[in-house]
Amino acid sequence: MRRAVLVLVAAASLGERTSSAEKTVADLRPKSPDAQRYLAEGKKSYDIGDFNGAIEKYKAGALVESAPMFNFNLGQVYRQIGDYRAAIFQYQRFLSANPPQEMVVSVQKLLDQMRAELDRQAMREKPTEAITGLEKPTTVVASSAAPSSVVEPWYADAFGWGLSGAGAVAIGAAGYLFVSASSLTDDASNTPDQTRRHDLENQAHTRNVVGAVVVVGGIGLLAAGVIKLVVHSAPAHSRTAVKSLTIQPADRGISVAGRF
Repeated sequence: MRRAVLVLVAAASLGERTSSAEKTVADLRPKSPDAQRYLAEGKKSYDIGDFNGAIEKYKAGALVESAPMFNFNLGQVYRQIGDYRAAIFQYQRFLSANPPQEMVVSVQKLLDQMRAELDRQAMREKPTEAITGLEKPTTVVASSAAPSSVVEPWYADAFGWGLSGAGAVAIGAAGYLFVSASSLTDDASNTPDQTRRHDLENQAHTRNVVGAVVVVGGIGLLAAGVIKLVVHSAPAHSRTAVKSLTIQPADRGISVAGRF
């Protein structure tokens, strides 16, 4: 009888040591009011699917008090968003706090599932090639050839065409003035009235002078336009800069002189 009592006492003392080593759910919760507030706020964020907000609240609470329940909840959130490595880290920290056995079993199953999924992901990844260190370095040779100059066609020079067009118009106007002056001269020759003849001769003289000035300017513009088109069509390395261009009347026409 005495022996049986000793066995029962030994069993009771063993049960007390086991229960004292294993914590209850209440033991895993934070005791600080601020930490409890963060735990409650994180739970609200988790319930509405705001996982990033829940992570922030649980981490803030863990900084106030490192209660194991924060590790468990962080593991739950990381598992929901697919960050299995972070979830495994938090679950392992939770298990180190010696939680109740039923929670250990549940967490261990989750750990096995996530590790299996990480293994499957690793198998699906494309393997990288081994580096031996004997590969020849790639040499990039810079080309020393000068870039080819792009020359626009002569007909694309709008300024040259503008000068040539203005010169042609001026020459045409001068021609009209010369023809009109010639007509006035003929009228003056056939007019018996001396005063009328004098007026017609003056008008003819004026139109000849104006026509001469206009034709000089027109020829100058036309010549400048042609030179501009010729210079534009030449390659850049062979172009000659026009330093000056002089147009003046001559005995039988107009002289054009320039410095190139």
